[in-house]
Amino acid sequence: MEVFKDNDLPEPTTLVEFTAQVSSQAALEAGKCYYVDTMEALVGGDRPFLKTVHMEAEHTKAKDKATQMYLEKNKYGRKNQTVVEKYQALLHEELDKMFSKYSQLNEAKNVFKAARTPATLFSVLMFFYLMSGVFGLFGMYAFANLCNLSMGAFLVMLAVWAYVRYSGEYRDAGGYIDELATFLWENVIHPIYQTYMERHLKEAAEQAAQHALSSTLTNGKVKTT
Repeated sequence: MEVFKDNDLPEPTTLVEFTAQVSSQAALEAGKCYYVDTMEALVGGDRPFLKTVHMEAEHTKAKDKATQMYLEKNKYGRKNQTVVEKYQALLHEELDKMFSKYSQLNEAKNVFKAARTPATLFSVLMFFYLMSGVFGLFGMYAFANLCNLSMGAFLVMLAVWAYVRYSGEYRDAGGYIDELATFLWENVIHPIYQTYMERHLKEAAEQAAQHALSSTLTNGKVKTT
C-alpha cells in the first residue's frame, strides 16, 4: 500500500521493452568481456610496453569487435531500436573509460618516460654545475653563486622526487616535479638534442656522399686508363 501513496510512481514498462533491456544489458557485458580480454592480452599484467599508436589502433579494433558482438548477441533487443542504441552508446562510453585506464597502465611501463624526470633534472643540475665553474673561472662570482643556488634547487627536487617514488608519499609534489621536468624536456632539452643530432647526421651523410662520389670518380679514372 505504501507504493500507491508515493507520488513518484515508476513508469510502466512493456514486456517487449523489458526483454530488450535485459538482452541489451547481457550483450553489453559480453562486449565488455571481449574488450577486457583483448586489452589484458596486449598490455595487462606483465606484458611489456606497447607504443601509443599501436595501442590506439588495437583499441579501435577491439571496440569495433565488441560493438559487433553486442549487436550479434542482442537478439531480443532488436525489436526496440531505441534501447539498442542507448545501450550501445553506454558500451562505447565504458570502453573509452577502460581504454583510459589501460593507457595509464601502459604508460607506466614505459621505461624511458619513467626515467625522463630524473634524467632531465640531472642534466639541468650538471648544466648549472658547469656554468658555475665557468663563471667562477672568469671571476663572475655573482653568476656563479646564482648557478650554485639553481643547482642546489634541482638537487633538492631530484631528492624529493626519489623519495616520493620510493615512499609513495607527497605524490602531489612528485606530480609538480614531473610536470616541470616534462616542460624542460619538451621545450629545452629535446629541441636542442634533436637539432644537434640532425646537424651531425646531415654532416655525416654529406661526408659519406662525398666519399662515395670520390671513390666512384677514382674507380672511373682507373678503368679509363
